Amino acid sequence: MQSRYVALIVGLALIAFMSCSLATEVGLEQSVSVAASTQVSTRPDGLCDVCRYVLENKQRRQPYLCRGLKDPNYQKFCVRVMESLMWWVSNEVYWINYGCERSNGGAKEWVRPCPAMAICSWIQDFEIKDSFCPPDPAYPKPE
Repeated sequence: MQSRYVALIVGLALIAFMSCSLATEVGLEQSVSVAASTQVSTRPDGLCDVCRYVLENKQRRQPYLCRGLKDPNYQKFCVRVMESLMWWVSNEVYWINYGCERSNGGAKEWVRPCPAMAICSWIQDFEIKDSFCPPDPAYPKPE
């Protein structure tokens, strides 16, 4: 019975260690989050591009969504996009599989799959409290 508790404690310690090392590896340090919280609604350069890159890889059913991003800042942006995608997963799956509405000169048409640029203009980044990309007037935000 005691060996089970020891194994459980060792497992929990390992999980805690892995999550701490992952947090420092990805750059989610407290100083970064404090600095990011003061920069409300300023979109960093490259954030929109990384969001589009991740969603296009997801639409192509690529197993590694962040593969190929060499810049460390882009890798951090990719983690932010993936965090947001976990929150918006049901909407994002719908937009990719079933599409979305596009306004074309007053006429509305259904586009399938929904373009990555439109999805990135709807989902929100948790650090800047704004969308990853500027809104596209051709793709009104779903309600």
